[in-house]
Formats: sequence, C-alpha cells, structure tokens
Amino acid sequence: MDGMLYFSFLCSQYGMPAIALNTADGIVVGSFAKQNRHMKASSSLSAFHLIAGLSPTDPIATAALQQLQLTPDHETEGEGEGEQKEVAFSAYGESFTASQLRSLFSKELFTTAAAKDMEAAFLPAILSVPNYFNDHQKVAAVESARMGGLNIIYAIPDALSSVLGMYERGDCELVGQYVVVDVGGCLTQFSVIDCKAVDEEPTLIAEKTIFTGSDAINDIIAKFVNEKFQADTGINLLQDNMAKQRLYDAIESLKMDLSSSMSSTLNVPYITADAQGQPKHLEIDLSRATFENLISAHTDMFAKPMQELLADASIVDPSTQMKGQIVVGGGSRVPIVLKTLTAIFGEATTTLCANEPEDINVLGAAQYPKHY
Repeated sequence: MDGMLYFSFLCSQYGMPAIALNTADGIVVGSFAKQNRHMKASSSLSAFHLIAGLSPTDPIATAALQQLQLTPDHETEGEGEGEQKEVAFSAYGESFTASQLRSLFSKELFTTAAAKDMEAAFLPAILSVPNYFNDHQKVAAVESARMGGLNIIYAIPDALSSVLGMYERGDCELVGQYVVVDVGGCLTQFSVIDCKAVDEEPTLIAEKTIFTGSDAINDIIAKFVNEKFQADTGINLLQDNMAKQRLYDAIESLKMDLSSSMSSTLNVPYITADAQGQPKHLEIDLSRATFENLISAHTDMFAKPMQELLADASIVDPSTQMKGQIVVGGGSRVPIVLKTLTAIFGEATTTLCANEPEDINVLGAAQYPKHY
C-alpha cells in the first residue's frame, strides 16, 4: 500500500497534460506537447483519453468530438474478433487510435517514474477514469496503460477517487451522499457518490458530463484579446501559430493572476509584426470583473447538468439529503467557477474545495486498495 501511494504521488509530481505531438523524431507528450500545440496545430492531438475504446458513432464519442471540435481520421477494427471499431486521428501524416495514444502517454509516465525510482515504477497502480466510462472503456483504458508499462490492477471512476482523496485529507467523511464536481481541462463532471459506511465501497449513483472546462475559458479569453488587438492593428493573432501559442501561454498566467488579484495585465512583447516588418506588442489590462463577465456563458452551463443530476439521484432537498458538495480539478481554482457552483445550492449546503484540487484524484486512487 505504501508503495502504491508513493507511485501515485510520483505521477502527480510529474503530471503531464493529455496532449500528444507527432514530430519528425516521433511522438512526444505532456508539457512539451502543450507548449507547442498551437504552434504545430496540425501535428497536435488532445482529448484522446476521453474516448478510448469508443467508435465515432457512440453517443459519448459523438458529443466529445463535436463539442471539442475534434476531427476523427477514420475508425479501425479492434484487434480481437468481434471487437468494436475505435476512433482514430491523423497527425503529421500518421494515424493513431485513441488507445494507441493512451499507451504512448502511459509509456512516458512509466519512463518518468522509472527514472526517479525504478522499483516504484513497477508497483501496482490504480487508474482513475471519467465517470461515464462503461466496462468496455475501462478495459480499453487499463489495457492501453499496461501496454505503456504501467502495472494497472483496477480502474475506478474519478468521482470515487476524489471522495477518497478528500477523506484521506480529513475534509469529508465516508458516510452519506456527496455531489462531486470535477472541473478539468476538456470536461466537467458532475456526480453523486453514496457512502454507506467507512468499510463499504462508495457507489456512483448518478453522473452528468459536459465537454467543457478550463480549455474553453482559454478560448473565450483568446477570442476577446484577439478581437481587441485586431481592431487596433488589423492583425489576426489566431492565424499566426507562433503568436497564437504565445497568446495562450500568456492567458494561463493571466488566469492565475486574476485568481488572487482584482486586475492584471496580459503583456506579450514582440508578439508579431506588421506587413512592413515593424514589431507589434500585445498589452491589455483586464479586471477580474471583465474576465468573469466574459466567461459567464461558460459558468452558466453548470446549472442544467446539476439539476438533471439531482433529479436522477432523487435528491429533492440537497441541504438535508446531501453531506456536501465536493469541488475538485484544476479548473476549480478560478474563483468564479467555485462561486457559481456554491451558489447553485446556497449556504445551506456545505461546499468542500481542496487546497490542491489537481492532486485529490491521484491521492484518492492510491488509497483505494487500503479501503477495499
């Protein structure tokens, strides 16, 4: 158990964005791919981890592909007789299925872990997967991770690992019902977890997922900034891959600033040049109020799936039927996101938010074998 916990934290320490980049030297994943995803858009692949094991005709895959604006290359037959087809993508002249990309990602995680501690890299590990994953998707996710070298022994829903992580930190009990909201980069997950007793595995009794998250916020801000810059200079930054990459990198810093300050400046010197070769600098002041107003359409999307979730779980009075609302995921660091989710239930329902919301899922997955 101790070894498994250590391995999970090792993966968290070297957390890698689920982005792949196909280059002349082969596939690279994680931070390097993220730093170049806009600059080399035709070679970049993302969100593949959300649809592994699904064909393009599956309703979940269809929704993900449409809302995340992903274009599948084709669908390939599974390796075994009778296995269903799976989504495939093209990048840099090659085609990859979603499971193949997951394997490459897992291989990079394994290599990173092995470089830190070879013994730890071979320890048993628990895989946390989106709440909507069916049995087939769980099997596909586990098998692809094993092909990458990870010794995966079980796959559990993100909501379950989040509750276990919060329990391990002393922030919740393993008794009663919790609404868990996980705000990620590509998707936001809403779920109800029923905890009957400390020694009994919690049950996922309802879930809703919308394919929007922190990446959508970045897109909204990028569009706003680009429109202002284009109005002033006549230059469209989003048509220049290098400028677009620098813009998105600056937006990440801007979001962090606005999480603790009431205003910030998005400043990117020499972001591009005009037709005469004269350098152009990007400098825009943005208040938190303006930022929150810009992304209001995004945060307003939380209400409907939450209402549907409560109806599916037969929760009429959250203040009496729920122990609380647990909010996790990196996207929850944006103050207006947490404020919006809290406002849905009001002060009568306790909202629990982790100090390090990105790590809760990893911690909880590592704790699963200790409890069950």
